[in-house]
Amino acid sequence: MVTAWLGFAVTQIPLILYTRAHPGALSRRFDATTFITDDMSVWEIGRRAVVNYVQDLQVWHYVVSGNVKPYAHTPGAGALLGASLLLSLAGLALVLVRHRSDGFWRFAVAALVVSLVPAAFTIDRFHALRLAPFAVMLVVVAIPAVEALRDAARRANWARALAALLVVAAALQLAFFVHNYRANGPLRTGRFEAAIPQLLEQAWANGGTVYIDYDDREPQGLARWYALVNGIDRPRVVRLPDGGIPPTGTIAFGREQECDYVCDRLQESGDYWIARAVGPRR
Repeated sequence: MVTAWLGFAVTQIPLILYTRAHPGALSRRFDATTFITDDMSVWEIGRRAVVNYVQDLQVWHYVVSGNVKPYAHTPGAGALLGASLLLSLAGLALVLVRHRSDGFWRFAVAALVVSLVPAAFTIDRFHALRLAPFAVMLVVVAIPAVEALRDAARRANWARALAALLVVAAALQLAFFVHNYRANGPLRTGRFEAAIPQLLEQAWANGGTVYIDYDDREPQGLARWYALVNGIDRPRVVRLPDGGIPPTGTIAFGREQECDYVCDRLQESGDYWIARAVGPRR
């Protein structure tokens, strides 16, 4: 135990040194996604985190829906197989009844419980990426149930029938997920920037330059990236000064910021768009 804690302490040294050299860098993503604000008390933070934890613990939601954010999932299809979840619940029951004295399974249950904690301190519920450790631990605690079902299937017809039913149910749910993904997955182009190269090709056609609003950060990153990939000279990607206006007739590229001037939209892809600058507003 002492060796484990010492090993853990040693691994924190690079993080501590980096944090001292770059204050706030490692916590920037957490700061952007957490519900915690400076004016909240410890009790309020704890209360809200518990509520979030209980919401994320609604495992049936993962079977029938999943993450509603299009970049993580295709809503309408489950994120977890119902058959797998049933095995996880049965396995957890077996661990609590038969394996309470086993150190490994006590650790596995503890890991399952705490796997939801980081997501509970963020503003999003049922977030597939942040809850990935929870999904992994559900698979782990399903192991005793799978073993018990395998042993019972060797002796009893009911166990073989149950195993077959679980396999069929999992196959049907997987088939529905694949169908849903094929139908709805391609509609998420705006979130995955799938059509961005085509938008930018129009902006750069005939040696053109693309202009981007001062505060529209994602289009800036995308334009610079695709310019680098396609060998476009960097001066052909212009970040306008705050309140700046592109030259009349040039192409603007954006997402979150509307034109601060008169412009004609040419094409859109999801949230992204290109527009031709007409001139200043009168």
